[in-house]
Amino acid sequence: REGATEGYTKLDSDDEGSSLTSTVINTVKSVLGAGVLTLSWAFYFSSLWPGIVGTCAMCVMSSYGFYLIGVCSAHTGKGSFGGMWSALFGETWAWIPDLVSVLFCTIAIVANLIVVGGYLPTGLAGFGLPQIDRAYCILGASLFILPLNFVEDLSKLSFASFVGNFSVVYTTGLLLFKWLTIDHDADWVPWEVEPGFFLTMATLAFSFNGHFGAPALYQQLKGKSPQRWMTVTVFAFGICLPILLICSFTGYLMFGSTLLLPGESNVLLAPSMKGPEVMAAFIGMTLTNLFSLPIYTSCVRVAIDGMWMRAMKASESLFRKRVISALCVLGTIATALSVTSLGLTVAINGAVCASLMEYVLPALMCLKTNPKSKAMPVVTLILGVIIGVAGIITSVMQALGMSGELMPP
Repeated sequence: REGATEGYTKLDSDDEGSSLTSTVINTVKSVLGAGVLTLSWAFYFSSLWPGIVGTCAMCVMSSYGFYLIGVCSAHTGKGSFGGMWSALFGETWAWIPDLVSVLFCTIAIVANLIVVGGYLPTGLAGFGLPQIDRAYCILGASLFILPLNFVEDLSKLSFASFVGNFSVVYTTGLLLFKWLTIDHDADWVPWEVEPGFFLTMATLAFSFNGHFGAPALYQQLKGKSPQRWMTVTVFAFGICLPILLICSFTGYLMFGSTLLLPGESNVLLAPSMKGPEVMAAFIGMTLTNLFSLPIYTSCVRVAIDGMWMRAMKASESLFRKRVISALCVLGTIATALSVTSLGLTVAINGAVCASLMEYVLPALMCLKTNPKSKAMPVVTLILGVIIGVAGIITSVMQALGMSGELMPP
């Protein structure tokens, strides 16, 4: 392997690297997380059918943006947002896309650790074990996956990603089974479009965001080409769409407005969700969150190392990359131990960073690489800006207690 010019592991030839299957697995893991359990809550703001239509539309938009990132990575030969931006537009503003990646991924790591600190003791207690302090759960879980945070070859994370994906599939199957076998008298609305629809769209944009690691995934894909990347995109998002749909509408149809009650936006916390199978879902979703962390850490390492190398005209340094990884691990653990919820910060971070990474940045780079192809990138760019701005406004309104202005009557 050669030195990495943008902080990722560059391969000697296209015959090396991650197989198509492992790349699809890692991509699915990048997209799916414990956030799927709050999609039912988001559906309450859109009503059922607008939410379903919006989910399908966001899947198409997000998969298109994901594909564009691979095409731009192929055109530039770079494995980071900053590297691609630098090759296309110059180095002056290349730190902006890298900073977006760092902000999104570090806050996502903290949020995932907070979820681990809540899910793990709940799941273990359901099997008769004594309640464990959340701090010990966060520290123990972080220590368990510590070596994975220093892995540069993403193909080596495919097993961890498979375990995380299996956990999401199990939880999805559990929700579908509960919906089909238990009678519920929820107050769901079939069709009513209100301003809260944009909050749902922002939440879905966050849920479909596996784009932060896409440049490195493309560069490490065995036999990489735009055609092969298209196959990865179709399979990965084709797997994610039904999972996100099931997690969204089943919880909404089962619980309706009760999802707005304090502490019940997560469908697994609903009073009727009892039994060892639900506790197993808590453990499974803990693994899902836990095995997402090395992928996020890899993205942070690539982005920060790329910014450092461009700013300081520095050469590759394995030691520097390990220091970045270590600081990322220590900083995010310390933050997760200090807070129990990121609240509005996570919502706005998702609305801003997700819309930028999924739609705005890929569209801008595509317009630069292929000026003749304007229609779809321009539409993607405009919709990305609308979703981001509307997502910020509706997230702030919801945080300020103005939910009544957003939801169906």
